[in-house]
Amino acid sequence: MRHNLDVLAAGLRTAGVLPPSRDEVRLGVRRNVPHRCCLWSITAMVDPAVTSVLLERLGIAVADHDSLASVGS
Repeated sequence: MRHNLDVLAAGLRTAGVLPPSRDEVRLGVRRNVPHRCCLWSITAMVDPAVTSVLLERLGIAVADHDSLASVGS
């Protein structure tokens, strides 16, 4: 993921846009994980077995990144 963020930041710089700091990006990723859980939990267009596995993995990501603590900050 770091490599992808570095490539994205380089592309932004090339376009004359100042990319966010690594801390801002990390906080954004942490804040986004609970939202993804909500969106995938209401998805009806995907096989429920797939959605179940994805939600399990997203739940682990929420815990690993302490995402709920970041939503209010």
